[in-house]
Amino acid sequence: PLPAPARPPPVAVFDRPIWTTWATSHADVTQADTLALGDAVVRNGFRPGVLEIDDRWQSRYGDLAFDPIKFPDPKGMVTRLHDLGFLVTVWVMPFLQEGSAACLEAQALGHLVKGGDPPSVAREVLAGGTGERLGSAVKILVDQFDFPPARPAAVVGHATSAALDLTSDAAVEWFVARLEALQRSAGLDGFKFDAGEPCFLPRGAKTHRPLRYPAEYTQLWVTKVVSRFPLSEVRSAAGTTEYPGLVRMGDRDTLWGADNGLQSLIPALLTAAVLGYPFCLPDMVGGNAYWGQYPDTELMARWAQVSVMMPAVQWSIPPWQVSAEAMSACAAAMRA
Repeated sequence: PLPAPARPPPVAVFDRPIWTTWATSHADVTQADTLALGDAVVRNGFRPGVLEIDDRWQSRYGDLAFDPIKFPDPKGMVTRLHDLGFLVTVWVMPFLQEGSAACLEAQALGHLVKGGDPPSVAREVLAGGTGERLGSAVKILVDQFDFPPARPAAVVGHATSAALDLTSDAAVEWFVARLEALQRSAGLDGFKFDAGEPCFLPRGAKTHRPLRYPAEYTQLWVTKVVSRFPLSEVRSAAGTTEYPGLVRMGDRDTLWGADNGLQSLIPALLTAAVLGYPFCLPDMVGGNAYWGQYPDTELMARWAQVSVMMPAVQWSIPPWQVSAEAMSACAAAMRA
């Protein structure tokens, strides 16, 4: 049998919805945006749950410090959200932006993955068949214009970065200690962990201890870092069925079909369960609103009705911004 978690995820992620800043703010999230979302959730009669502050809350990736311009009072913000009834998490990945204080420190300590340059854009786009080429082209466009993270030692939200060497216990403890310090200083309840796939490592990656197989990088990310925090979720998984948290589906498009839209949720959920991950977090209701997409009333309502039958519900597009009818239908789904 597959290893099972020693405990389930915290009750809060099942009992209450997850709200994230991603679809509405993307990498432009601010303290004002975050507080406005929290206030709007309560004002519109929805239940506060976990509020995830997504990408670009920090000035430089890996520094694990709130951007002082965008978030002038993070402790006060978190306190206010706690008063509203939310638990608060922030988005984290195992990459450090080159030139950041964290990256310079990690480099001096030998905590980074070493390796050659990643493939050129042309080489990456021209590799594989038609579908793979199209996927690579879309990935590069999104990476470079709106959607980090990208490949370490390449582009991460308009910035170059390096990957944490998860084969080194010293590197892991250094990173975890910094996460714990952030948690104490800001009053955070946990973290939304992202990435961790070996495809983000540089070509010719050299680690403190050689990886036995590429997916071991993912396993180390989940077992050595993510699992240290009870309130957490992760996007990547590989032989990590013992992880006692939510495993998140990949980003869904704001579409009806099975081609990464609403109809892909149930197959993805069932596949995750068969693979040993029953605590699967479906993507946000209504999708990610990429490419100028935006859900209409019926798509929003149907997505909500499907999501409430799954282990957890995640919101980002506020239903009250879609229409009064969408808000009413979504609220009814949450009460069902």
